[in-house]
Amino acid sequence: NADSKATFKAGLVKNFSKEFNPRVNIAQGYRTPDIRELYIFKNTANGIQRGADVVDTTIGKTAYDLKPESTTTYEVGTSGKINNTKYDFAIFYNDIEDLINEVNTGTYYTFQNIPEAKTYGIEVSVTQPIRDDLDIKFDYTELRTQNEQTKKDLEFTPKRTIGSKLIYQATKDVD
Repeated sequence: NADSKATFKAGLVKNFSKEFNPRVNIAQGYRTPDIRELYIFKNTANGIQRGADVVDTTIGKTAYDLKPESTTTYEVGTSGKINNTKYDFAIFYNDIEDLINEVNTGTYYTFQNIPEAKTYGIEVSVTQPIRDDLDIKFDYTELRTQNEQTKKDLEFTPKRTIGSKLIYQATKDVD
Protein backbone atom coordinates (compact mmCIF):
# COMPACT_ATOMS: atom_id res chain seq x y z
CA ASN A 1 0.00 0.00 0.00
CA ALA A 2 2.35 2.72 -1.26
CA ASP A 3 1.60 6.43 -1.29
CA SER A 4 2.22 8.64 -4.28
CA LYS A 5 2.85 12.34 -4.65
CA ALA A 6 3.27 14.67 -7.62
CA THR A 7 6.78 16.10 -7.96
CA PHE A 8 8.42 18.52 -10.38
CA LYS A 9 11.68 19.10 -12.17
CA ALA A 10 12.75 22.31 -13.88
CA GLY A 11 16.01 23.32 -15.41
CA LEU A 12 17.80 25.60 -17.81
CA VAL A 13 20.71 24.79 -20.12
CA LYS A 14 22.60 27.32 -22.21
CA ASN A 15 24.67 25.85 -25.05
CA PHE A 16 27.38 28.44 -25.59
CA SER A 17 29.60 26.02 -27.53
CA LYS A 18 30.48 22.34 -27.69
CA GLU A 19 33.06 23.05 -24.96
CA PHE A 20 30.82 24.88 -22.47
CA ASN A 21 27.17 24.18 -21.61
CA PRO A 22 26.15 25.46 -18.15
CA ARG A 23 22.94 24.28 -16.49
CA VAL A 24 20.77 24.91 -13.43
CA ASN A 25 18.24 22.36 -12.14
CA ILE A 26 15.76 22.15 -9.30
CA ALA A 27 13.79 18.96 -8.69
CA GLN A 28 11.65 17.20 -6.13
CA GLY A 29 11.75 13.53 -5.29
CA TYR A 30 9.41 11.32 -3.31
CA ARG A 31 10.15 7.77 -2.25
CA THR A 32 8.12 5.29 -0.25
CA PRO A 33 9.88 2.60 1.81
CA ASP A 34 10.78 -0.54 -0.13
CA ILE A 35 10.22 -4.16 0.86
CA ARG A 36 13.70 -4.56 2.38
CA GLU A 37 13.34 -1.44 4.53
CA LEU A 38 9.95 -2.59 5.82
CA TYR A 39 10.18 -6.37 6.11
CA ILE A 40 13.76 -7.68 6.08
CA PHE A 41 14.30 -10.43 8.66
CA LYS A 42 17.84 -11.66 8.25
CA ASN A 43 20.88 -12.56 10.30
CA THR A 44 24.19 -11.86 8.56
CA ALA A 45 27.87 -11.83 9.43
CA ASN A 46 27.49 -8.06 9.91
CA GLY A 47 24.65 -8.49 12.38
CA ILE A 48 20.92 -8.85 12.82
CA GLN A 49 18.80 -6.97 10.26
CA ARG A 50 15.12 -6.25 10.88
CA GLY A 51 12.78 -4.10 8.78
CA ALA A 52 10.87 -1.20 10.28
CA ASP A 53 7.55 -3.14 10.37
CA VAL A 54 9.11 -6.26 11.92
CA VAL A 55 8.44 -7.12 15.54
CA ASP A 56 11.08 -9.38 17.13
CA THR A 57 10.64 -9.70 20.89
CA THR A 58 13.79 -11.84 21.21
CA ILE A 59 15.91 -8.71 20.57
CA GLY A 60 13.47 -6.08 21.84
CA LYS A 61 12.49 -4.85 18.36
CA THR A 62 9.08 -3.16 18.02
CA ALA A 63 7.41 -1.94 14.83
CA TYR A 64 8.32 1.53 13.55
CA ASP A 65 6.00 3.53 11.28
CA LEU A 66 8.39 4.33 8.41
CA LYS A 67 7.17 7.36 6.44
CA PRO A 68 7.99 8.21 2.80
CA GLU A 69 10.87 10.62 2.23
CA SER A 70 10.76 13.85 0.23
CA THR A 71 13.76 15.56 -1.35
CA THR A 72 14.32 18.92 -3.01
CA THR A 73 17.50 19.02 -5.10
CA TYR A 74 19.38 22.06 -6.38
CA GLU A 75 22.14 21.63 -8.97
CA VAL A 76 24.48 23.91 -10.89
CA GLY A 77 26.79 22.37 -13.44
CA THR A 78 28.40 22.41 -16.82
CA SER A 79 29.29 19.90 -19.50
CA GLY A 80 31.05 19.86 -22.81
CA LYS A 81 33.56 18.29 -25.11
CA ILE A 82 37.15 19.47 -25.48
CA ASN A 83 38.83 17.80 -28.44
CA ASN A 84 37.60 14.18 -27.99
CA THR A 85 37.23 14.34 -24.21
CA LYS A 86 33.72 14.76 -22.74
CA TYR A 87 33.30 16.21 -19.25
CA ASP A 88 30.51 16.90 -16.80
CA PHE A 89 30.83 18.85 -13.54
CA ALA A 90 28.07 19.58 -11.01
CA ILE A 91 27.64 21.08 -7.56
CA PHE A 92 24.51 19.88 -5.74
CA TYR A 93 22.52 20.35 -2.54
CA ASN A 94 19.70 18.07 -1.34
CA ASP A 95 17.21 19.09 1.37
CA ILE A 96 15.53 15.92 2.68
CA GLU A 97 12.50 15.45 4.91
CA ASP A 98 11.82 12.10 6.62
CA LEU A 99 14.97 10.52 5.20
CA ILE A 100 14.71 6.72 5.25
CA ASN A 101 17.96 5.73 6.91
CA GLU A 102 19.56 2.51 8.10
CA VAL A 103 20.21 2.66 11.84
CA ASN A 104 22.50 0.56 14.04
CA THR A 105 20.73 0.28 17.40
CA GLY A 106 23.64 -1.59 18.96
CA THR A 107 21.66 -4.86 18.95
CA TYR A 108 20.32 -4.89 15.40
CA TYR A 109 20.11 -2.86 12.19
CA THR A 110 16.76 -1.39 11.14
CA PHE A 111 15.32 1.58 9.25
CA GLN A 112 13.97 4.79 10.70
CA ASN A 113 13.17 8.29 9.49
CA ILE A 114 15.44 11.23 10.10
CA PRO A 115 13.06 14.24 10.17
CA GLU A 116 15.47 16.64 8.43
CA ALA A 117 18.75 15.93 6.65
CA LYS A 118 20.92 17.44 3.96
CA THR A 119 23.50 16.19 1.53
CA TYR A 120 25.73 18.26 -0.71
CA GLY A 121 28.82 17.91 -2.81
CA ILE A 122 30.34 17.74 -6.26
CA GLU A 123 30.25 15.24 -9.10
CA VAL A 124 32.80 15.07 -11.91
CA SER A 125 32.93 12.70 -14.87
CA VAL A 126 35.36 12.52 -17.76
CA THR A 127 34.96 10.25 -20.79
CA GLN A 128 37.94 9.65 -23.05
CA PRO A 129 37.76 7.68 -26.32
CA ILE A 130 40.36 4.94 -26.68
CA ARG A 131 39.21 3.73 -30.12
CA ASP A 132 36.16 4.39 -32.31
CA ASP A 133 34.17 1.74 -30.43
CA LEU A 134 35.70 1.97 -26.94
CA ASP A 135 35.69 4.72 -24.30
CA ILE A 136 36.94 4.89 -20.74
CA LYS A 137 34.93 6.89 -18.21
CA PHE A 138 36.08 8.17 -14.82
CA ASP A 139 33.59 9.32 -12.15
CA TYR A 140 34.30 11.14 -8.89
CA THR A 141 31.82 12.23 -6.20
CA GLU A 142 32.63 14.13 -3.02
CA LEU A 143 29.67 13.98 -0.61
CA ARG A 144 28.89 15.58 2.73
CA THR A 145 25.85 14.67 4.80
CA GLN A 146 24.21 15.91 7.96
CA ASN A 147 21.37 14.92 10.26
CA GLU A 148 19.90 18.36 10.98
CA GLN A 149 18.77 17.39 14.50
CA THR A 150 22.01 15.88 15.77
CA LYS A 151 24.35 17.85 13.45
CA LYS A 152 26.22 14.55 12.86
CA ASP A 153 27.09 12.85 9.56
CA LEU A 154 24.58 10.34 8.25
CA GLU A 155 25.58 6.71 8.77
CA PHE A 156 26.27 4.36 5.85
CA THR A 157 26.97 7.12 3.29
CA PRO A 158 30.40 7.31 1.64
CA LYS A 159 32.22 10.64 1.67
CA ARG A 160 34.01 9.87 -1.56
CA THR A 161 33.20 7.64 -4.50
CA ILE A 162 35.61 7.00 -7.36
CA GLY A 163 34.82 4.76 -10.31
CA SER A 164 35.81 3.92 -13.83
CA LYS A 165 34.33 1.84 -16.58
CA LEU A 166 34.96 0.80 -20.15
CA ILE A 167 32.16 1.58 -22.60
CA TYR A 168 32.05 -0.59 -25.71
CA GLN A 169 29.74 0.28 -28.61
CA ALA A 170 29.31 -2.78 -30.86
CA THR A 171 27.81 -0.77 -33.73
CA LYS A 172 27.36 2.90 -34.56
CA ASP A 173 23.76 2.13 -35.66
CA VAL A 174 22.69 2.01 -32.00
CA ASP A 175 23.22 5.18 -30.00
